[in-house]
Order: sequence, then structure tokens, then C-alpha cells
Amino acid sequence: MYKKFLEHLANIHPSYQTIFLYGMGKVYYAQGYLEKAIEYYQQALELARILLDCQQESAILNSLGLVYLYLRNHSQSINYTWQALVIAWKNHNYQGQAIALNSLGLVFCQKGKYSKAIKYLQESRRILRQSYNPSL
Repeated sequence: MYKKFLEHLANIHPSYQTIFLYGMGKVYYAQGYLEKAIEYYQQALELARILLDCQQESAILNSLGLVYLYLRNHSQSINYTWQALVIAWKNHNYQGQAIALNSLGLVFCQKGKYSKAIKYLQESRRILRQSYNPSL
């Protein structure tokens, strides 16, 4: 389905292009075609930045971080995920913050730095719990 839309991409509004390209990246990531996933995520990221869509930008950066985690390129993974966290933090996007912190936890877990991983994962959990139930 995505491939059929690809030929009409230039004819749709840029915000929908961003969603489409991000979706294509997710499809390729799920299929294990990581270079293609990176290609589509990068295109989506460029559009999200042009459109000043901070929520999409943060989500795309986090997804890029996960691709690089899968590739075991920890420095790139941390770089992209940290950018996602900063954007989410600046925009009071609590779900985005929690997702990025969770991803950082996964990176440090894979690196064998378990105490650091636990700190990130616990902070992610705390934010999620608070954002869904502010009385906690």
C-alpha cells in the first residue's frame, strides 16, 4: 500500500508526507531493512523540521535511535535518542520524554551498563505514571 502512495507523494500536503515517510521507515525497520528505514526516517525528519512539527521530529529521532541500537552503533543511537528527549522535554511532551528515556535505558542495557539503564527506565516509568495519573 505504501509503495502505491509513493508515486503520488509530491501531490500531498507536507504534513501527510512526513507521516507517510515515517510509516515507510517503520515498515522497513520491521522487515529488517535498516538502511531503507534510515533513508525514509531521514526524509521524514527533514520535513518535520521544515514544518516545525516537534512531536513528529522527536518520534522520528527516537526511531532513528532504535535503528542504530539494532545496528549496535551505540553512539549514534544515544545521539538521536538524546535529541528526541531534548525536543520532548522542551515541548512538555511527557509521552515523548518517557519513550526516549526508555530507549536510552535499552541502549545502556545492551552496553552492559545496567545501573545507568535502570535509572533511565525508572525515570521513564515515573513520567508515564505521573502523566497518566497526576495525583501520583
